[in-house]
Amino acid sequence: MADRRAQLVTRVRGMLADALGATRARMAAADADLAAGRERLTRIRRAAAAVPERVGGERDRRLAEIDAHHRARIGELARRAAAAAQREAPGAASAEWSDWRPTPPVGAAPPGAVRVGT
Repeated sequence: MADRRAQLVTRVRGMLADALGATRARMAAADADLAAGRERLTRIRRAAAAVPERVGGERDRRLAEIDAHHRARIGELARRAAAAAQREAPGAASAEWSDWRPTPPVGAAPPGAVRVGT
């Protein structure tokens, strides 16, 4: 009976040693996964912190581009409006007040719109 008991104890010790070894291996793998996850989290947080600055620069560049486009467009429309006023109201009708001199009507066509002031 003692022999059987010794065999059982040896067998249980072997099984416990195998289980302990497997547990240690799983624990080491879990620790490695945890370290990799923490490193990944750190990289993601760093990247996320850089996004507002990077996006803000792009936003500012785009807003400046839009502003320049609208400024150019408004300038072009103002030039076209001034040219139309000059065309429709030639001579004294389109002159600055300081330069105003009476001018005779041009041609026999009825006068168009009259511009008063600048």
